[in-house]
Amino acid sequence: MSSSVHGESPTATSSLLGRITEIINSDPAWAQRLDQIASTIPDQSIRRRLKSLSAALDRQCSPAELVQRFPNLYWLLTLRSKSASADATTLILEQTAYQSTTTHRRMQHLAYPIAVATFAMLIGIAVLYFIVPNFEDMFLEFDLQLPPITRFVISVSGFVSAHPAYAIGLGILVVISSVAAIAGLKHGLTQSQLVSFSNWNDIPDRHELARLAIQLAELFDEGVPFEEAIRIVSDCVAHPGLRHSLRAIAYQAASVPPSQLKLTSRQFEGLPPNFALAIEMGGGLELANRDTTLLRTLSDNYQELAVTQSSLLTLAFGVLTIVGIAFFVGFTVIAMFLPLVSLISALS
Repeated sequence: MSSSVHGESPTATSSLLGRITEIINSDPAWAQRLDQIASTIPDQSIRRRLKSLSAALDRQCSPAELVQRFPNLYWLLTLRSKSASADATTLILEQTAYQSTTTHRRMQHLAYPIAVATFAMLIGIAVLYFIVPNFEDMFLEFDLQLPPITRFVISVSGFVSAHPAYAIGLGILVVISSVAAIAGLKHGLTQSQLVSFSNWNDIPDRHELARLAIQLAELFDEGVPFEEAIRIVSDCVAHPGLRHSLRAIAYQAASVPPSQLKLTSRQFEGLPPNFALAIEMGGGLELANRDTTLLRTLSDNYQELAVTQSSLLTLAFGVLTIVGIAFFVGFTVIAMFLPLVSLISALS
């Protein structure tokens, strides 16, 4: 496991594995406490993973094995169970409870677009199967010259009437595709940028930023040296641009005095400006003036932003679906009534 954790360098990996070894050796009861906490977690999946992590600690698995087996949880092993400012076990509860709540909210949010898309599919099939054929019979009876849009709607109606099972299957496919699209959006594929990441095309997930902020706050409050704390958290970051910026900060911190480290330089463009300021305040560019309040506030804000954005995406998808239904109904009405206008004109 020398270089498989997000592709990190051996030096950075040594910082992470050394930190995990230090925490495990300094607190033999960490695994038992983690197992007790896991029993209180309502989310079954998270509870099972935490218990598996506790069991692995009891079996005295190596830090490298723990990192490999628990890619979403090993960052917890970098935090001491009892520090001067916070109890890391409380942090585990907060993080897992938040993940459970977020998962539940996502399922609730997905229910709305599923219902709207299914309703739209049923309306469309019903109109094409029951209503349009009646108009087609009337047009044939009067031998009307049909405009292109009317012929198109009638041809689609003919397919639905002849193959209703295929039509329903196609509608289900559309619903599944729509749900998959909105689920992808909620996982950050098209998240709007609060800050500019000019060197990277992909954007850090807000949940990852929230986790990074609280992890840094805990390490700084415990008194971990600035460079060491940055190296540890960089090993736990999946986003390449964010990880690159953290590595650059650690490299600079090793070569210049903390007071000369400028986190706002272009070298750290992958780091959000508000995050850079929070790191300066919490990490101790002046060690006597550490203040992690901003880091903890950022963590809460990023968590709230992630949930709010998910809700807005669902609302936008629902609105677009309703607009699509209105367009379909309007298009069908116009297509069916255009021949009637010509008929009325001829009769007049």
